[in-house]
Amino acid sequence: MVSLEEVYQQIRCIKSRPNELKSFEEIQKLIEKAKVDHSKDSLVYLLEAYNFIRIGCFEEALNSVASFFDYYENCLPKKSERRYERRYSTLKHGLVLVATLHRFFGSYLAGSALLTQASANAHDNHDVSEYRFCMLEERAYNLNAMQSSMNTAFKRNNDSIHYLDELNKRFLTRFHSDQMHLPTMGLEEAFKTFIAAGFAHKSPRFKAIAQHFRIGLVFINALHSARRCEDSEKVSKYLNVCLENEIASQWRVYSNDIEDGAMAIQSTLRLSSGCTALEEKLRFTRDEHASERVTEGELIMGVNAAYAYAYEGNFKQAIQILERMKLSFPSESNPMLAIHRQLAEQCILFDMEFFKGEFDNCEERLSLLYEYSKPEYTFRKCLLNCAFYNHDETELTKMLSLIHKSSDPHLKIRTRIALGNLKIVNGNFEDGLAHLERAAGSASKLNLTFFEAAAKRRMAYAYICRNDFQKAEALLKPLENQYEDEDVVCIEKFLYYATWLELYIHKARTQEITQDEKIDVIFNVMKAVKSVSRKGFTIIEAELYRKAAIFMSQTLDGKQRAISLANRRETTKIDLLNCFNYFVL
Repeated sequence: MVSLEEVYQQIRCIKSRPNELKSFEEIQKLIEKAKVDHSKDSLVYLLEAYNFIRIGCFEEALNSVASFFDYYENCLPKKSERRYERRYSTLKHGLVLVATLHRFFGSYLAGSALLTQASANAHDNHDVSEYRFCMLEERAYNLNAMQSSMNTAFKRNNDSIHYLDELNKRFLTRFHSDQMHLPTMGLEEAFKTFIAAGFAHKSPRFKAIAQHFRIGLVFINALHSARRCEDSEKVSKYLNVCLENEIASQWRVYSNDIEDGAMAIQSTLRLSSGCTALEEKLRFTRDEHASERVTEGELIMGVNAAYAYAYEGNFKQAIQILERMKLSFPSESNPMLAIHRQLAEQCILFDMEFFKGEFDNCEERLSLLYEYSKPEYTFRKCLLNCAFYNHDETELTKMLSLIHKSSDPHLKIRTRIALGNLKIVNGNFEDGLAHLERAAGSASKLNLTFFEAAAKRRMAYAYICRNDFQKAEALLKPLENQYEDEDVVCIEKFLYYATWLELYIHKARTQEITQDEKIDVIFNVMKAVKSVSRKGFTIIEAELYRKAAIFMSQTLDGKQRAISLANRRETTKIDLLNCFNYFVL
């Protein structure tokens, strides 16, 4: 016979101890037995809902939610009965449960309102246990929003509108009106009101929890400011408050989540600025590293460290980090969270195989990428197509229309850069430049200097194709200081110097190259080679030698040097230098 304590234990593990959690199949067997022994207890349906949520089966989770609330419509004892207190304590989890569903559908505002109400109920009832559940869900809210919306490497794709309508319909019709009153005030005001009540409470525990929620509110502000790419000083101010937070020792586990989350935001912002010099790179490469903090922030920092190594061409180290992350974040215990690591793994393996010229493997890996992120799948499919002169714009055009109302500026900018390049190669210069100019303008307004430089470099390539060398040089010269930084993503650095070579190759076809320009070519080739040499980018390094050999044989008295450079090139049969104008981080 299965005890309800076993059921409740797994609910606690789902919320706070993923390493102790049973697999999805094991919990399903536990639920089946529990339904026989405790067919009328809502805890069973609560666990079932959470178990479906963790693997992304939202429709099944909704059915469990309906069963959960059906129980209370039909079986909830009257308030005068002694059994009411225990049953109502389970019902309180319903608010948190529905908030969890809203979180996975990306409806953070509605879910946060439910979570605020659940927290207020716990405060009114002096229920520290329920406070704990609220805090666990609140930290997941904060960091889930970050990993799914702000982090440039991770995009979850849910058809959320249908599910949200169904969720609200089932939930609101089953919850008694006297047990739920959603706050009419704004989310931030509701949090502040709740925090003030906590500080006014006599219990030290409630004061400590209120302090945690105050820091949580600061963290939410930091997160939302970062997602909107607001003033960096404002974001830094918020993050410093989170990192300098002091809280009572018994609540440090929750404070750790905020600290890890703040560091994860810092890491993500630094990486999205094109800088690969992340402090956590060394932290996650130590052999003895085994995370004691099983938090989403910890996972995001580990994944960022892996991307940073990959952007430097150190793919082996990147994969090793992700392998270690599997130990702390096993996919069996939390499949939805593991998606972040799995997506990074597939992206990095695709890039490694592409740079090695293993294109058949890349083709096979696309189907795996599609499972985790349609945008990343689309970007890399276009990259592979362009390598073989297939410049179809259909998928990128469709994606741009789908993300029209997206709040993610990085995704919009990346899509416009990639689509702009395709249009230019297809001869549609005006539309192509319009997309690139819009991408550069958006990046400039949001102070995303790395993306602005990436867009302008590609605009320069467009002008090179039109033999408008003056405009191309005017765009490239101001970018030099940015690409001189040794910590900038080396592929973009390589492309910057390679674009100068492309400019002089085109220019030499229409006019005589000066001696100074010939010297500039040599220096740019040397800088381009230095940026990727012995870093796992064999294919593009070899292609650069071919381009340089062509230029030198045409414009310099250096036939032997040209032959030597040409011999260093491995045969690829594709023009990779041009295709890499479509590579966007």
